[in-house]
Amino acid sequence: MTRRVQPSLLVVDDADLIRTWLGQALAASGYEVETAASCAEALRAVEATGPGVVILDLRLPDGSGIDLLPKLHEIDPDLVVVIVTAYGEISTAVEAVKAGAHDFLEKPIDLDKLKLVISRALEIRQLREQVTALREQHRWRFANVEIIGRSEGMQEVMGMVEKVAQSESTVLIEGESGTGKELVARAIHARSFRRDNPFVEINCTALPENLVE
Repeated sequence: MTRRVQPSLLVVDDADLIRTWLGQALAASGYEVETAASCAEALRAVEATGPGVVILDLRLPDGSGIDLLPKLHEIDPDLVVVIVTAYGEISTAVEAVKAGAHDFLEKPIDLDKLKLVISRALEIRQLREQVTALREQHRWRFANVEIIGRSEGMQEVMGMVEKVAQSESTVLIEGESGTGKELVARAIHARSFRRDNPFVEINCTALPENLVE
């Protein structure tokens, strides 16, 4: 019977004994485990292997776990990080959670508790990935599906949509009633940097002139 391999983990700790013990214990539970002993090694590992969860010690030889946290999220915004801290560093661990860590554990590490935290962390990551996928589907639904047309003119319009969507400039869309100006506006919004913000539709013709001013 083939053992089911769980999502990969990255253990970051400069203590050889702890790093080796955690790596072996979690590998025995079915996880693919990478290890790192410094901030620099951790960054290289996340870029190379894309782990599901990082178990991160607060104190590392070339920096702190808190300083490393935003750099890890730059590589993978959905990365779930569990902080490991020694006694007396609880306030720092709480600060790390406020900075984006999923949870923290005190040393000496309770292996059963760690496995439970990892399991929950992976569920959180899966939910984040699902939300990201749904947002992308919403974006493409507005950008592609609702605007139908293969004519040369329509292809030219969609080319302009692609171009102006990357701009910060105000866009004026002109056309007769019923030609799809709102759909074009939604397509621009869906492909712009503001796509995660609400699309607000205002009927200017229904507003008095002095209120528009």
